[in-house]
Amino acid sequence: MSRVAVLVSGGVDSSVALMRLAEEGRHELTAFYLKIWLEDEMAFLGTCPWEEDLAIVSEVCGAAGVPLEVVSLQQEYLNTVVAYALDELAVGHTPSPDVMCNRMIKFGAFVNRVGNRFDLIASQAMRFQFVVLRRYSHAIHALRHRRQNRRLRPS
Repeated sequence: MSRVAVLVSGGVDSSVALMRLAEEGRHELTAFYLKIWLEDEMAFLGTCPWEEDLAIVSEVCGAAGVPLEVVSLQQEYLNTVVAYALDELAVGHTPSPDVMCNRMIKFGAFVNRVGNRFDLIASQAMRFQFVVLRRYSHAIHALRHRRQNRRLRPS
């Protein structure tokens, strides 16, 4: 049985993904909520409903019978995503903070922090359902091949 870290946000997509994985019963799941909002430092940018999101995540995890861990990556977010966005704006570019967050936080800092405990990481942010770690690296090719074949088939 694979150990899978499931990134959840409180949104519909990640909640449904978690419930489906739990219903399959083929994996040992742990859900993770990434706390990245800079409450004090960036309060002037507006509010983030992270407490409401976390309440939703807790409820979904309870219903699915999946343990939940909250991982604070606030400093990493400030040092990478916020710094990148401000640097890009300063030179007149339009930043893509969501892309940078996926790369540097979800599949950078998070993987560095807890990735060694899991075989797979599931996220709706990726084109594929799983980010494959360690011994499962051969599965990336199989997933890509399967998806490409689906696109090529006539309806």
